[in-house]
Amino acid sequence: MFEDKINRIIQAIDDLYLISSTIAIAEINAEMQTRIFNEGKDKRENSIGKYSDKHKEFRESKGLQTSIVDLTITTDLRQSIELEQQKIVFKNEYGKKVSKGNERIFKKRIFAPSETESQIWIDVLNEEIKKLIA
Repeated sequence: MFEDKINRIIQAIDDLYLISSTIAIAEINAEMQTRIFNEGKDKRENSIGKYSDKHKEFRESKGLQTSIVDLTITTDLRQSIELEQQKIVFKNEYGKKVSKGNERIFKKRIFAPSETESQIWIDVLNEEIKKLIA
């Protein structure tokens, strides 16, 4: 009986990895987007920065908030992020260019998982292993 359980676990490892990574990437993507676009935080979960006076004035003229840098004038940057084969990627050149430009301007990594977000992968994997072993 124990041997049967071990064989079942061994046979399910590949599926476990695929399921875990799919779940984790979706959760990490959701958390990253909330952190960046709603909370205005970088990879280290610190404030991205402050808008320059000129950019702040421009945002105010458009009726946009200026209290935090949320990298949102339109939703184009946010919408250019997608999930692809267990990865979070920019689906177009606009997203790649604007994300790199913002990281350069603010001199920080923004579009990478934070430690908290990276922990999601480990937590999901552990959860799926517990289900498999049970």
